[in-house]
Amino acid sequence: MEVYLVAGLQGVVSNYVEEVLELKKQTAALILCKLNETAKTKVARMIYTNFDSTITAKYGIIVEGWPLTDFCCPSDVGSHNELLILSRVFETGTTRFHLLSSEEFKRWKEERLPVATPVRPSTDPAQSQSDNPTPSTVPVHVDTPPPTSTVIFSLPQPPTPALSVPSTTQCPSLPEPPEPASSPPLSMPFAPPPLPPPTLLPAHYATQHSLLVLSLGGEDHAGNKQKHATPISAMFINTVTMENGLGITIPMKTCKVRSDKGIKHGPRRPQSGGRENVPIEAANSLQT
Repeated sequence: MEVYLVAGLQGVVSNYVEEVLELKKQTAALILCKLNETAKTKVARMIYTNFDSTITAKYGIIVEGWPLTDFCCPSDVGSHNELLILSRVFETGTTRFHLLSSEEFKRWKEERLPVATPVRPSTDPAQSQSDNPTPSTVPVHVDTPPPTSTVIFSLPQPPTPALSVPSTTQCPSLPEPPEPASSPPLSMPFAPPPLPPPTLLPAHYATQHSLLVLSLGGEDHAGNKQKHATPISAMFINTVTMENGLGITIPMKTCKVRSDKGIKHGPRRPQSGGRENVPIEAANSLQT
């Protein structure tokens, strides 16, 4: 209130900004000091992005009891209250750096970089026979549709014109219309091609087929098998944990996007032939 009465609103805002900047500087210095005390060596600076690969993998140190929802540098915290909380928890020891022992560090490295070992086929015939049992001979009948009936098409015969003999005393009579032929119809059988006999499939075909589909589910279109990582155990050591023991996602550094991304370029210029440009004087001398 006194600052507002003396310097006005602009003075209050400037004092708040200066206080936040000073608090950020003090908190960052305090965190770096605590890190050097735990590491028992000189650490140049505290790195928050890729903390697991830059700090934990190099010095074997993890963070326990981080109070904020995001693991970031104090300079990226915009709230004055969050800065006060972060500074106070490091002063009281609620949030601390923990130096892993040799066994913990070894286990952390194994759990962080799991390697999928490929399964090699067994050369023992007895074991292979037990793994792949002999298929049973129970046939599976496949129903076939009944054959269709024969279709007969009748084609009409061409009519034979009847001619009348003209007489000498009367005018010639016109030809009478032809009568329909009474010849038997021409039959043309039309039947579908014969179907193949029913195929007998072993009873375990469906089970083996489903297992084969599940085993090939990890293959891509190019035929390369994907390596499946081993399941993470429940005793996984998190690099940064909160007060309740839950892990926090560590920010990762992303690659810079090219400035010409999405811009279409014109066709390449045709390169000149293998011959180099010969000076005019040399060309004239060669011609003479």
